[in-house]
Amino acid sequence: MTPSPALLTELWDVALCDLPDLKFQVIIYATREKYQENQTMQTTLKRVAVLVVMLCPISAAATCDVTGATPEGGQVVSCAGVEPNGFDGTLFRDTLSILPGASINRAIAEDTIDLGAGNDSLTMAGGEVSSLNDDCIGLGDDADTAVLQDGTLLCGDDGVDAGDASTVAGGNQIELRGVTIVSGGDGIDTNDGDDTIIMSAGSITVTGSRFRDYGIAAEDGNDSIVLSGGAITVPATSGAAVSGGNGSDRVDIAGPIALNNIINGDEESGSDGSTDTLRFSLTLPGTQADLARQALLAADPAAGSVNIDGQTYSWANFERIEVAISDAAAPVPVNSVGSILALLLLCGLFGVNRLSRQKA
Repeated sequence: MTPSPALLTELWDVALCDLPDLKFQVIIYATREKYQENQTMQTTLKRVAVLVVMLCPISAAATCDVTGATPEGGQVVSCAGVEPNGFDGTLFRDTLSILPGASINRAIAEDTIDLGAGNDSLTMAGGEVSSLNDDCIGLGDDADTAVLQDGTLLCGDDGVDAGDASTVAGGNQIELRGVTIVSGGDGIDTNDGDDTIIMSAGSITVTGSRFRDYGIAAEDGNDSIVLSGGAITVPATSGAAVSGGNGSDRVDIAGPIALNNIINGDEESGSDGSTDTLRFSLTLPGTQADLARQALLAADPAAGSVNIDGQTYSWANFERIEVAISDAAAPVPVNSVGSILALLLLCGLFGVNRLSRQKA
């Protein structure tokens, strides 16, 4: 049985509603046009249906499931299990959660996760996101938030590419709390906008050999980068583990972090009229705190290096160094704790004995 043009048109309309990828829509559209041009071709409804199913996976089999809607008209999505088709966001604010055990990839040469427009939010609690030659996560061009708590990104290009948020107040905020990123390009690339990057744990390893592929690349805008834990490893060709890019940037070393290359305040290696600030706000034992303060107060913000508590921090192209080293509270030795308890016990016994004598 050969379907009528009206029936095939109806099938096309349904497929158009269900398929998010324009290339797939064009393929089905071409199928419909060819049928209308040649009424004698043996295209059965069954074949067309199979084509639609192949190009548009049914939602029941998807592992990135829509579980609700955002007030702005976007989607609330949760990903678990194996998702071979990546994820594409809507034109509005979306919220995406990647759960432990999830494995998300995309066979075609595009970002594996593309949140698109809207002030989107992404939380990664575990699992794996991988890409062939492109970015693992594309946050789009608005002010987005990504919290990467755990899991792994294995990326042909950037780990997280945040797009340009230069027209949106606040820029992007990306937090690395324990995720492992292995990338052929930048580990984190925020592009334009006033962005915030916070790294407290986890690791970034850049495997590519291109010049200016950084662990963290803040690029244009007045950016804030807070580093308090984890490790960033880049090849010698990279030029820097962390780059503030153009603009008045602030890099805060708030805790011990392993960096195998410099922190660069200005990607262009020269003054662009902005003021880049390198701040040290670690908490150290008294003697180490004093030595760190002395070394930093004598350091040149344009280029220098300092060893603090076994970690070496090297930098270039800053205009200011802020020293906010705090003294850690001195620990009480175990034997001292025991002595204090014994003294309190003795005082208690003495007090009871004295009270007994007074009553007698």
